[in-house]
Amino acid sequence: MMKIQCGECGRSFDVDGEHSLIDKGLYLTPRMWGYYGGFTDNNPWEEVRDREEINLCHDCCLRLMRAFPSIARAMGEGGHHPCSTDEPCCEFAWRCGEAPDGKDINVEIAALDKESNKIKWVPLNG
Repeated sequence: MMKIQCGECGRSFDVDGEHSLIDKGLYLTPRMWGYYGGFTDNNPWEEVRDREEINLCHDCCLRLMRAFPSIARAMGEGGHHPCSTDEPCCEFAWRCGEAPDGKDINVEIAALDKESNKIKWVPLNG
């Protein structure tokens, strides 16, 4: 097991597995951002191509999505890694389980309940 730091808040996380990335986080590299003539451009020089990668923890991902709703919209409803808790971890979560009939898969997304002002699970196609 190794530790990795969130590039924004600096908190350390234990990571394990093939890719060594923060669970329910976001991994970004400068290669993902650039294009010819774009904000970061995509010049071929090695010192630019191999710049630091950025790992964001779940809480910092939430800050990013809330600050830039267009990114969240592009991600889609229930766009982040499956959540297996009784209550959604955030408004971008989704979970999957067996439907009551035992034949279908029941996909639920997080949604704001306007009466209680809390996030709850709702059927994706309901």
